[in-house]
Amino acid sequence: MITALIIKDFAIIERLELVLSEGMTVLSGETGAGKSIVIDALNLVLGGRASAEVIRHGSDEAVVEAVFYLGPGLREQLLPVLESSGVPCEEELVVRRVIHRGGRGRAWLNAVLVPVQVLRAAMRAVVDISGQHEHVSLMDVGRHVTLLDRYAGHATQLAAYGTHYRRLREGLSRLTTLREACAARQARLTQLDEEIAALAAVAPETGEVARLEAELHELSHAEQLRAVAHQAIDVLYEREGSVTDRLHQTETELQRHARLAASLSTLGDQLATVRTLVTEAVFELRRFATLESDLGRIDWIQSRLALLERTQRRFLCEADALPAVLAQLQAEREALVSGDESVAALEKQIATDGELALRAAIDLSQRRAAAAQTLEAAVERSLHDLAMERARFVVGFTGKQQVEDLGPHGLDQVEFLLAPNPGDPPRPLARIASGGELSRVMLAIKEVMADNDDVGTYVFDEVDAGIGGATATCVAAALKRVSANHQVLCITHLATIASFADHHFAVVKSSDGERALCSVAKLNEEERTREVARMLGGLTITTTTMDHAAELIDRARAPGTTTGCS
Repeated sequence: MITALIIKDFAIIERLELVLSEGMTVLSGETGAGKSIVIDALNLVLGGRASAEVIRHGSDEAVVEAVFYLGPGLREQLLPVLESSGVPCEEELVVRRVIHRGGRGRAWLNAVLVPVQVLRAAMRAVVDISGQHEHVSLMDVGRHVTLLDRYAGHATQLAAYGTHYRRLREGLSRLTTLREACAARQARLTQLDEEIAALAAVAPETGEVARLEAELHELSHAEQLRAVAHQAIDVLYEREGSVTDRLHQTETELQRHARLAASLSTLGDQLATVRTLVTEAVFELRRFATLESDLGRIDWIQSRLALLERTQRRFLCEADALPAVLAQLQAEREALVSGDESVAALEKQIATDGELALRAAIDLSQRRAAAAQTLEAAVERSLHDLAMERARFVVGFTGKQQVEDLGPHGLDQVEFLLAPNPGDPPRPLARIASGGELSRVMLAIKEVMADNDDVGTYVFDEVDAGIGGATATCVAAALKRVSANHQVLCITHLATIASFADHHFAVVKSSDGERALCSVAKLNEEERTREVARMLGGLTITTTTMDHAAELIDRARAPGTTTGCS
């Protein structure tokens, strides 16, 4: 549902802010006042095409912003589209579209900059516009099967089919990958054997480079290390009065006088621990004291490091990762060797999944065919009430019965067709020239599907084209019924339709002496009666037309008014 619409510097609108509510909202005004400009601006935030021509004269950019409340069902539908573009999916969705005079426009969803095609895809599920506009869901043939399924309540059957179809597609994808791998199997096996042999000959170990570099560093400084080690051993252990001798003497002395203070015994134990650590250090130092500058060992280490460096360059990884690379190559080789068996097993599973998916699709097709007859009859009844008494509404099916023909929606391609007049063949809705006819077809379908459609807002433009009298009352009643479940915005010239509105806005064009200006105001009860009277009698409003307008509004509010044409 649209809760707010803000338009700035668009056509003859300088700045306009509309706060919208649930129910049925009407926009009325003199011809040329700018009613359709408001809908054109709304079409822009729905992803419609735009050019610099829509920018108000004297301005550098046009801005249209809309705020939508999203119910739980609608949020669930939008979640994949929004998440894929990094847009947070919350109860409120703020859409902003800016058209620059000197360059391309931009679009934002909840403050996230998105391509216009993403905006268009997201808003398909939020608003439906009828009439001569781009954003008309009935023009999207791909949605017709979804509308039919919602009308028929096929959620359980769709879920069952979806499970089988996903398994089939996943299996086919795996099979394609496996067959491609097997096609190049022998060449890859030869390559793998060479790489595995090369790595196995090197026999790399994790941490080997660090160990070898440390050893090479020690061997390169053997003479200095021996000197330092001999000196340390002499001081710590070998000379008379060494550190260990003095520690031992002090420890003995403390233990001998432990009877004088209990802590002396503890201190003696601590010195014994220190002496043990010093002794262990001396043991390690003896390794350095005997260290020889082994030129042969140095040469071997340098050669080994050079080999590891060449190997890591070949396999594009660090030396420590080479053992893992070897394991991966061996695993890949094993998988390729068993590839023939995997293909056969996978083909068998795919055949089973395909049969299950085909059965589910055929069941779904049969259910759709039955539901289509009911939908056709219901829409035709509604069309007859909307001054299209002889129109025929047809749900067209195309499709085959083979596994290869399965798609996301099953076997069926569904398209809504209309024959407006007797003798006319049913044609796609996109080929209906009249915006008024298209608006009424949309109204008929939306009325029939009012309980099954998650779209929050329906916008009707030209729905009153070419009608009047009792038909206008029936159209108004249908709009009112639809507005019980969905927000309805309607542009109208007919007082009868305006009288059924829950909210009435008047669109007025004025001039500041230099440029035309368009403004929109929400009408109170008295203003609304006067506007309906204007729609009845033109510029001259008499007491009679005011009384007639008040009567129309009261009659529209009377209980049972909306059921007279259904």
